[in-house]
Amino acid sequence: MPPPARRTRRPRRRDDGHGQLHPGERRLGQDAGPGRHHHQRDRRQGFTSIDFPSADISRTPVWIEIDLGADRAIGSATLYPRTDTGGAGGGTPGLPADFTLQIRADGDTSNTTARTVTGPPNPAGAAQTYTLASATGRYLRLHATRLGRLASDESTKYRLQLAEILIR
Repeated sequence: MPPPARRTRRPRRRDDGHGQLHPGERRLGQDAGPGRHHHQRDRRQGFTSIDFPSADISRTPVWIEIDLGADRAIGSATLYPRTDTGGAGGGTPGLPADFTLQIRADGDTSNTTARTVTGPPNPAGAAQTYTLASATGRYLRLHATRLGRLASDESTKYRLQLAEILIR
């Protein structure tokens, strides 16, 4: 029998508003069984960052950090895209185009890059899994420096938008 769902600590956010939640949004962390952790809000839209005037956010990167509660092996991170609207011109909106997946152990003060992703193809709504080799830590951080497609309902605002992050 899987353990009961439990709340975990909120992911840390930058003090300057990057990664802020909008009114009515919430974050839920739960234990989904042995070796699986979720970071989610709403399977359609999920996490939404502040908006940016261009896709290049390398001068003001956006990150999402997930606290797993204790150091543990991390084999992969699966990004579930926003599914409530399409991207301007087709595809999936709001996914990071250039990003790193970083790990930090409990008590450490700096992150270690476990995976660098540059310009992945737009998945057209499908979840994308990124394998992490020999990664162990308490915190997983997605650190985006370039954003992907605009949403068709916000064709002038670039945002990082994810429905869910699954960590195995």
